[in-house]
Amino acid sequence: VDSSSAFNMSADSTGGFLFVYFFNSDYSETVIPNYTTGALNLRQQQLDIMYVWAPRLITPTSSPVNNDELIFYPYTVTRPFVQGNIPLTYEFETKAPVFGNTQVAKDQNEMEKIRVVPNPYYGYSTLQQGIANRFVEFRNLPASCKISIYSLNGDLMATIDKTQNPNPAINSTARWNLQNLEAVPVASGIYVALVDAPGIGQKVIKIVVFTAQERINFTN
Repeated sequence: VDSSSAFNMSADSTGGFLFVYFFNSDYSETVIPNYTTGALNLRQQQLDIMYVWAPRLITPTSSPVNNDELIFYPYTVTRPFVQGNIPLTYEFETKAPVFGNTQVAKDQNEMEKIRVVPNPYYGYSTLQQGIANRFVEFRNLPASCKISIYSLNGDLMATIDKTQNPNPAINSTARWNLQNLEAVPVASGIYVALVDAPGIGQKVIKIVVFTAQERINFTN
């Protein structure tokens, strides 16, 4: 932190929105307009961002000063911390993902991991990029599945074919735009989603939707 405390983070969960972006590319002193102009959250698919981090103060009364140190605390370690001059080290391992093996997905009961977020939907979501971009997102979906969404009286409201999404083998999400088959926004209520994955199984999820009040302008 410099003497002017330019990096003046806060103690809230976002750190005052002073985000640190980690890119999957080498640093260059040449300015690339694609990274310095426009809103990053609206152009995520165009950038090679790997991680986004929001550092924050320990307490609201803290303030950065010269020669402050930034310390990373690992959440999970494989060996205990030993007091002394030996720095804290930790290890982790990763496993290659398995794609397209329906038997493995069935044996591991992967369908039970499917979730809808946000649920309930309270008229707005922090995932949205604007008030007109309303949706809920299905997560942990298999590569191939069909989602049918019904009202409580059994009317089919929407269908989603995940295989039509970009990169269905590695993309485990799908979105419902909270519209019916006629592209009309649905009313507040409870909806039932049936996720059907051939060769794996089915999953039924209840979705609670509270829509925002619509304001219609009338002119004389």
